[in-house]
Amino acid sequence: MGVVAVVLGQLLFSLQPEQELLRFGIPLPDQHLAAGLRVARGRGSLQWRRLQARPDPHTGRTWVELCVRVPGARRGGPLLHVYAGGVGAVDPERGDVVRRTVEDRLAADGRVHEEVWRWCSGQLDRSCTTEFAARTDLGDGEAFLAGESLSSGGVPDRFLAAGIAPRTWRRVGLLPRGGTLAADLRQRLLRTATRLHEEQTRRGSGDYRRSKGVVTNLEFDTTLALARLGMATGDRVLLARAWRAARHSVDIDLDPNTGLHHRHGLDHHSGPADPGHTWLSGVLLVGCLAAEERWIAAAQRIARGLARHPPGGQGRDDRVRDVGWPLLEMETWLRFADDREVAAACAGLVGRLLRRWDDANGVFRFGEGIRSRSPVYEEPLWVTAGCLVPGLRAYELRTRDRRVAEVLAVLQRRVRQLVLNGKPGLPLRCWLRAGQIVGQARVGGTPSGYLLLEGLAPRDLSRCLRRGPVRSALGDVPGEDDVDLPTSFTMAARCWWIYR
Repeated sequence: MGVVAVVLGQLLFSLQPEQELLRFGIPLPDQHLAAGLRVARGRGSLQWRRLQARPDPHTGRTWVELCVRVPGARRGGPLLHVYAGGVGAVDPERGDVVRRTVEDRLAADGRVHEEVWRWCSGQLDRSCTTEFAARTDLGDGEAFLAGESLSSGGVPDRFLAAGIAPRTWRRVGLLPRGGTLAADLRQRLLRTATRLHEEQTRRGSGDYRRSKGVVTNLEFDTTLALARLGMATGDRVLLARAWRAARHSVDIDLDPNTGLHHRHGLDHHSGPADPGHTWLSGVLLVGCLAAEERWIAAAQRIARGLARHPPGGQGRDDRVRDVGWPLLEMETWLRFADDREVAAACAGLVGRLLRRWDDANGVFRFGEGIRSRSPVYEEPLWVTAGCLVPGLRAYELRTRDRRVAEVLAVLQRRVRQLVLNGKPGLPLRCWLRAGQIVGQARVGGTPSGYLLLEGLAPRDLSRCLRRGPVRSALGDVPGEDDVDLPTSFTMAARCWWIYR
């Protein structure tokens, strides 16, 4: 009985609601969910349901949607505590706090998905998404292409106003513990974010342009960057931007045939659908934070699109990023859900990757680094460290593959040694021959340096960031005159290490 009493009385988290009606997601310890959830007596009413079929195998936490009514809630008001031991999970179609109705229907221009949330207070929230079957002119100079969607309504304030503090996001594992190591760099990124100019058209809302008018298509996962920085700083404007970016990513940038994102270009679909330019982490995170099932389903669709379209570049088009990003994104999905198709694709990708391993030089050999009639291999170190190493880490954590662990140790050791050699700049590229480094390209003031440091083992990060040359190389990024600001911001703000 004593153990049960402790579980039932467990404080799970606190929030500071800024309005009466809230609907948001948060990962909670799965062991407590069987006992139900409640808020303090007299403070409000709550209903909840699981967004995830099983807990994250590494944290033991399960994403849940909470719908809360807190009469009299206001900005700056008292904290609201959520405890284990209370009401059980409820289907939103039969909720007491809020009740959802869903309608899918055919329309003249495509398919319509409509959701209506009827709150016990009498308030209605309505969202409507039209997926166009053919090019559709909206009559105001804008046209949507076949397979694109236009979403209206939806209430991001329902999750933005939950008032969840950054320390809570750290405690539930959405940000790393600590938070002091790179606080100055985060503040610089926060100032940079105010200079990001979001597209103002209905089709472009949530996306950004860089130099020469190129639409970024949220390259490097701007959605994830905005969400992480918003959670770490408590900035609601950034979280609202992340919500719009997730919506744009799902509605516009996804190719309906492949499930992949279109590469950046002069229009949202002018670049080809490409596994090396496809991300689901931001869509999945914001979908869970805002309890948007459609976006969670889109993340699954992206993961399976990556599984079904493995990279196949030849020669100079055989690139590290085309393996690294898909592996990392598919492993992100596998933390959320069991998926045999995606797991098999990851195993196949890693198996083929290991066959590329050059033990003498300690590199994976890709066509982009091979020069004809030259024994020297050019290693794009910032790409290997920034996307391939995190993907391999995630794979090794899930599978405990010894060979992958050995390779990771070699790659992480090289990053540490080159970063710590005391020379100015950061080693974005290196050249190897017969097991020796015969050259380096060391550059400062570039966002690629942020991604490079993702390749450091966590135990080495603090040591590296205390070095003057490293700090100098990071301190002016992104610059005031950066013509590719959205991309530079994203490359830096997405990195896990800057939240330590």
